[in-house]
Amino acid sequence: DQVRELEKQFPVFTHMTPSYGSFKGCITVKGIITVTSTGEVTPCPYIDFSLGNVRETPLEEILARGMRNPWLGPHRPDCLIGEDPQFIRIHTEKTRGATHLPLRWGDGFSDHDTLTPA
Repeated sequence: DQVRELEKQFPVFTHMTPSYGSFKGCITVKGIITVTSTGEVTPCPYIDFSLGNVRETPLEEILARGMRNPWLGPHRPDCLIGEDPQFIRIHTEKTRGATHLPLRWGDGFSDHDTLTPA
């Protein structure tokens, strides 16, 4: 919401700015992924949690994993890392003190993720 208010006040454009009158929401996994030099696949360049490594797991399986994850797919109206306070807190707690980012599958995102606090 804060980002959208800034867009109204200033001539800024973000990846969440509606394009041509169409707002698709967060495009993590659905329209964007990042692959690091070590093969880790993250759903967005700003999220330091891997969905898997393309050197170990087929990309199709990694993308399906992302779509099944309750944080990411199949649709999010907001920016997960920029606008969801619960996820931002979890991301900060898990990455604090990490010596290597992104966190590997299972250490950040996992098959056990839920949208309710633990």
